[in-house]
Amino acid sequence: MLPLPSQTSVKLKWKNPQWLEAGLSYKVDDRHMLFVSGNWQEWSEFSQNTLAVDTAAGNRLTTLERDWDDTWRLAVGYGNVDYYQGWTLGVSYESSPAKDSVRTIDFPVDSSWKLSSAYGRRLASGRAVSVGATLQIVGDAEIDQTNQGVRFAGEFSDFYVLYAGVTLRF
Repeated sequence: MLPLPSQTSVKLKWKNPQWLEAGLSYKVDDRHMLFVSGNWQEWSEFSQNTLAVDTAAGNRLTTLERDWDDTWRLAVGYGNVDYYQGWTLGVSYESSPAKDSVRTIDFPVDSSWKLSSAYGRRLASGRAVSVGATLQIVGDAEIDQTNQGVRFAGEFSDFYVLYAGVTLRF
């Protein structure tokens, strides 16, 4: 990578996608709850990114058009009314912001599933502890991209991300 001249500045125009999210809970009995949630994210608004580089030779402006789609997520869960009194389980699905035909090498994501579980317990001292984990399974992302006359075609295999945490409440 070549170093930039000392008189260079870079400006990035960035729009974060807006989203709507809603959730409901239903008390099944005195101890258990059913949770349902969903969201919509406007990734199509985030689809066009403009990069401006000012150098001594002049201003260069580049716009990256990603042609992303809006996404949606649906999640369901089941657990105890009191989080610190047993198990909570959940599953969610989130759609992909990019079709195979417009997916790029720098953001090779596809739809994903998340499987979550947590266990909480109140301790005799008045404290509480919980442990939890979420396994995210991201689908195989196919890519067929031509940029600057070079074609990159292939598939990223499914990949897995594990989020884990412990909470101690005083």
